[in-house]
Amino acid sequence: MLDSLSTELVERLASFLNSRHDLGSLRLVCRRLHNTTLAAVASAWFGTVETDLCPRSIRRLEAISRNETFRLAVRKVRTGGRCPSR
Repeated sequence: MLDSLSTELVERLASFLNSRHDLGSLRLVCRRLHNTTLAAVASAWFGTVETDLCPRSIRRLEAISRNETFRLAVRKVRTGGRCPSR
């Protein structure tokens, strides 16, 4: 049944899921849902990105910035915390 719904409707339905777990589960159903719900995943996971400005955290920010869908989903970048000592 989900395969017969329009892409726009599937995206809209995905936006109502309340948890990252549910959204991740929906993406596992089939390839079409995996691809169609990418924007919803980006909004859920990358709306606010936290960084402590350590090298690992900077690499994560760089990776997000290279992905167009993820980059466009970022609304806030929060800094803070301390770098883990080596």
